[in-house]
Amino acid sequence: MFTLNVVWYLFLAGAGSGLVFVAFVIDSALRQLQTLVFLRYKSLIAPSLIVGFLLTAFAGVLLAIDVGRPDRLLMLLIHPAVSIVSLGFWTILVFQFSVLLQLFVRVFFHPILPKWLHILIRWLSAISALVIMVYTGVLFQNLQTVSFWNTWLLPVLFVLSSLSAGIALMLLLDFFGCTRGQISTQRAGINWLSFSHSVVLICELIALTAYALLMLGGSDETFAAVQVLLFGSLALPFWLLAVLAGILIPLLLENMRGHRRTRLLLILSGILVLSGAFALRYCLLQVGIHPDIKPFFLL
Repeated sequence: MFTLNVVWYLFLAGAGSGLVFVAFVIDSALRQLQTLVFLRYKSLIAPSLIVGFLLTAFAGVLLAIDVGRPDRLLMLLIHPAVSIVSLGFWTILVFQFSVLLQLFVRVFFHPILPKWLHILIRWLSAISALVIMVYTGVLFQNLQTVSFWNTWLLPVLFVLSSLSAGIALMLLLDFFGCTRGQISTQRAGINWLSFSHSVVLICELIALTAYALLMLGGSDETFAAVQVLLFGSLALPFWLLAVLAGILIPLLLENMRGHRRTRLLLILSGILVLSGAFALRYCLLQVGIHPDIKPFFLL
């Protein structure tokens, strides 16, 4: 069985990179559309980069602890090999460097650096963030011995979950960055970020449904894995945390932002999404190596 360190690594790396990617999208929109809908998030770009950097850094620490031999990571740095693991390792290094560089440029050198250089740094952060989101799924998709993970829907699902977690973190930063009086005025009209979150949550639900249906129509092993996930020992965390708390309830709360308890709904939705993203990774990893998985006709 996987240790919780691996689950935490996947969750923190996905949420951190998702937050940085969301910040990039908002920052790009700010440069093209100087409207109030986007301007309200301008002050959150730098905090998002800081939080995203810290989360992925902590994820790297957990990965190193779980490996148990830091010299293995050092060997990847000194003698890199062409593999999924080395790709992920170097992508995280590029991500950390580019995010730090972007923060440094924003604070100290934004007015004097050429525009093309700032754009290059921003795109480097965004591309490396996207690669990390995809990588967390591809890493397990390429383990051919586990049929349940051997589908392109796994990285798609991890990307959508990372984006959802990133948006949830952005909304929580928005919550802590606003006063009680500002919340009601800034949320008047259409909330672009909340609407985008609803779209991502719907896509995540569709991808999760497609994943289950694909596995049900696969081999005896994948069919048995879905049985464990939906009705077996993993059913409780899957349905209550990954699906209900992580997708369905936040989707409902995103459409209740006009309610007078907006502040409570905002922080509740963020917490539920983050807990659901962690539970989703836990369930998908554990069901792939669950000891009870065997051909369904033998159950």
